[in-house]
Amino acid sequence: MQKENQRFRDYWMQLGKLEKVALRRKIIDACYIQYPTVSNWLIGQCRIPVLAQKEITKIIGIDIFSDEVIEENK
Repeated sequence: MQKENQRFRDYWMQLGKLEKVALRRKIIDACYIQYPTVSNWLIGQCRIPVLAQKEITKIIGIDIFSDEVIEENK
């Protein structure tokens, strides 16, 4: 699994059910993707495109894809 997918999955797993539903809807609308695409990202079936990573960062308000964030959390 790509590190971006793993970071997205780690963030996703700490959310509550209603937060996941709302986040998925926002990602689908912002990235112009279909519902299963988010699931494919979560299981590592396909990579998260760079432009989608930027949109996800805008939506959640933190850059989970940046190496600097990972280093700060250690």
